[in-house]
Amino acid sequence: MYNQNDKKTDILLSAVKVFGRDGFHKAKVSDIAAEANIGKGTIYEYFSSKKSLFEEMIQFCIDEYFNEANKFIEKRINPIEKLKKYILIEKKMIIKYGDLANIFVQEADKIGKEVKNIVLSSRNKKIFQIQKIIDEGIENGIFKKVDSRAAALTFIGATHQILIDSLVFGYYKDEELRIDTLMDLFLNGIK
Repeated sequence: MYNQNDKKTDILLSAVKVFGRDGFHKAKVSDIAAEANIGKGTIYEYFSSKKSLFEEMIQFCIDEYFNEANKFIEKRINPIEKLKKYILIEKKMIIKYGDLANIFVQEADKIGKEVKNIVLSSRNKKIFQIQKIIDEGIENGIFKKVDSRAAALTFIGATHQILIDSLVFGYYKDEELRIDTLMDLFLNGIK
């Protein structure tokens, strides 16, 4: 786990800023060191290369996401409230790490297999978490019996698209994105 006050965490947080701004290939370790207020050599005390720093930074961001998600998944709240909380966490993470996601999409073919595997594993874990919430709702009679994996993929996809439209493209600029509207569409469809 990462400690808010340790040097390695400072380096990882600085890497988020620099990689998010410059991309993987244009980012310089010296810029990350400057952002962290340390010497360039100090980074190599913690990471063997720029690539290993990038990989660990991606894992750091993913771990933060799942730490946030697990706080509400384990709570004894109904599945609808869990899905609403998921939307809030996604929004928070897109605001915080959206530039990195953009870099990943733009440079995915050049970043390397290890990072792709980290992200793919995270994606599968997220799908499983949402699927588990939907299964819980089905078991409790809150949701009708559906293919919970397909429902999880639909929910995640719709959530991401609406949040991207709102946060990146400003589609909901004049009106706040209404979680209840998204939930209504997901739960009741457009019938």
